[in-house]
Amino acid sequence: MEIIMIKFDQSKANEQEVLITNGLGGYSLLSTSGINFRKYHSLYTVSLKAPVARTHILSKLLMTLSIGGKSHQLNADLKEASDSKYSYATSVTNTGAVIEKYEVEGVCVTRRRAFDYLTSRMGICYEIVSDVDAKLTISPLFNIRDHHDAVPVTMEDYSYDYVLESKALICKTALSGAVLVSELEFTPNVRLSETSYYKTETRRGYPDLENHYCPGDYSYAISKGTQEFSMTIDLEMHEVGHAKEIIAKEEKRITDFERNVNLKDKRFEPLVLASDQFIVERSTTGTKTVIAGYPWFTDWGRDTMIALPGLTLETGRYAEALELIETFIAYQKQGVIPNNFPDDDEEPMYNTADATLWLYQAIFAYYQKTKDDASIKRLFPKLEEMFSYLLAGTINDIYVDEDGLMSTGNEKTQLTWMDVKVNGWVVTPRHGKAVEINALFYNALCVMDAFSKIVDADRDYAKLASKVKLKFNELFWNEKENRLYDLIIDGVRHDIIRPNMLFAISLPFTALNRDKWEAVVNTAQDHLLFDYGLRSVSPEDKDYHGKYEGDLLSRDGAYHRGAGWGWLIGPYLEAHYKTFNDKDYIKERLDLLLPHLNQAAIGSISENFEGDAPNAPRGCCAQAWSVAEVLRIVRMME
Repeated sequence: MEIIMIKFDQSKANEQEVLITNGLGGYSLLSTSGINFRKYHSLYTVSLKAPVARTHILSKLLMTLSIGGKSHQLNADLKEASDSKYSYATSVTNTGAVIEKYEVEGVCVTRRRAFDYLTSRMGICYEIVSDVDAKLTISPLFNIRDHHDAVPVTMEDYSYDYVLESKALICKTALSGAVLVSELEFTPNVRLSETSYYKTETRRGYPDLENHYCPGDYSYAISKGTQEFSMTIDLEMHEVGHAKEIIAKEEKRITDFERNVNLKDKRFEPLVLASDQFIVERSTTGTKTVIAGYPWFTDWGRDTMIALPGLTLETGRYAEALELIETFIAYQKQGVIPNNFPDDDEEPMYNTADATLWLYQAIFAYYQKTKDDASIKRLFPKLEEMFSYLLAGTINDIYVDEDGLMSTGNEKTQLTWMDVKVNGWVVTPRHGKAVEINALFYNALCVMDAFSKIVDADRDYAKLASKVKLKFNELFWNEKENRLYDLIIDGVRHDIIRPNMLFAISLPFTALNRDKWEAVVNTAQDHLLFDYGLRSVSPEDKDYHGKYEGDLLSRDGAYHRGAGWGWLIGPYLEAHYKTFNDKDYIKERLDLLLPHLNQAAIGSISENFEGDAPNAPRGCCAQAWSVAEVLRIVRMME
């Protein structure tokens, strides 16, 4: 699998990024130009406590090529907003290893790099093909910090040591450190780098300048012909060499994975590699978990359950799917699974009303793929216990009303997937009876009814399910507008055109009566659909925000009030296919997604997009449920 950009387009320097990960929460995220344009860009960011405590360590290996007395910085950053840089990058490929090519005046420098999976070690190999004699200088630019923070570097915070016998450069601060090993000649020259300007952080309202600590330089004399050398970086002391083996092993792992998945439409095969990047180890549980999005999210319960079918079941990772389900069940609290595990080993957060309902859908999807009766029988008592809490009433003001519908939260909570709360402001109040919560509730009741038959339990979930469906269609249907209400608060029905109505059709057990499906799908198509996903609210809504930029308050104000979401293309296409059985339409919509695979993180799908055309990608450049839902629909069409 290859995604290659040839003749790199400087105008796209703030759009295209390339991501590799190590299965522990660590990552390497750089622009395809080599120019860092956001604080998260780094050659080497690692998790000190998988998958959290992520620490930015090495911003880049700055490459300077000297030819005939003239110097060319191949991957230097911008110094200020008015600065401009020419990129010498000519192609970038991601095969599990990133392969970058830089060309200038008869010299071609190819750099390959990959993580040693499930370790913090990275191998970096250089191949130089030259028509002239030249010199390559490589300057390691360290910035050891929390990966969320762009901070000024001072000499006093850093120290280094160079061990000649092992050719190890050790750089450290009070927070962490790293060991860079290479056979190249190293010359000490301690200094602070020039300022790096991060254009993306300007747009996002964060500090946009920082510098770096450079302990010295590696140098290599280039002669005519082909030559190679390598480097490795790790958190601990290690031997010189092994970079080639690291890269070859990771490329083979990804190649074998893609071969086993065997996606028929090879145009979407990059998503198979992308899917692997989100499944990581969690040290506190000793099990697998799912990173919700790179570069900044950790693992979230809702995101994990929604992404689970696409990331694991459609890629043959059934054991890991079950492990994820069992882990979240183990941490349930009064029937509610964690919404997320915080960064610092704090107690899990349970501020969710739908994550548990999505778990029932995830385990049903698991059963549909595996027919694993034994696991269902083993887990059924715990699933039933959790459900009994939901029916009786539990934390987060979750309860089943007399009409059979589920009500959740209050005016101060944010418990659905539209969950932004900033400075006490609940941006999209959705307490009470939300349409997708009740669609999920009905689906979960039907799942428990199906599982009851497998374990031969005498439970009558079907009776309550019938009541829920009856009341759902009676109370949520807007006869005048021919669509579903989005929520009911204290008996008042709110007619807001949001994508949440689609789950009443897209889930396996459909809460909405069949004769109403077409109207709902058409409403979503007319108001919410764009090439890469669905908007979070209709542009006709009084609170619609078509742009997604500015400081945190501005962005949070648009997050669920106009911003587009990549993952929503999944439930939309599922609902459309169930309604119209039009395979050609689904394939046409999938085709529209292909340009985005080369737009933000190459080979992946973004978290958000601006609601207004041209729907620029925003949020995380690689989002688990976005990738998972597209992969799931691609599989559905096979």
